Amino acid sequence: MSIRTINRFQVLPRPDGIVHVRWDTGCALDENDARSLIDTLTTLGGEFGGVDRLLVDMAAPASISLEARKVFWAATCMNRLAILGKTSMDHVLVAFALTAPVPTQFFLTEDTAITWLRGDSD
Repeated sequence: MSIRTINRFQVLPRPDGIVHVRWDTGCALDENDARSLIDTLTTLGGEFGGVDRLLVDMAAPASISLEARKVFWAATCMNRLAILGKTSMDHVLVAFALTAPVPTQFFLTEDTAITWLRGDSD
């Protein structure tokens, strides 16, 4: 499967079934960005309406608008969400997502995020 670049993010469906999303470094995420991502994930999920496991690499976004946060929080297009950041500030920036209605965790390394998404360490 190939990388899809949409607006300010790239979507990479991995062979293991995990969908990896990378936001552009330093971007200010708004409601349109959030809706574009959710629409893309829903399309990828086809008849199931979404993806099973999602890895989101935040890559140090500058900000996430309140409207974008609401769209992300209400999303039901994934069953398990791992958010990958580089610093504790990234963790603060995405803290709203940790109360999402799907199992969600923040990670500083991709390996630990993938392990958790696979269910190898709950």
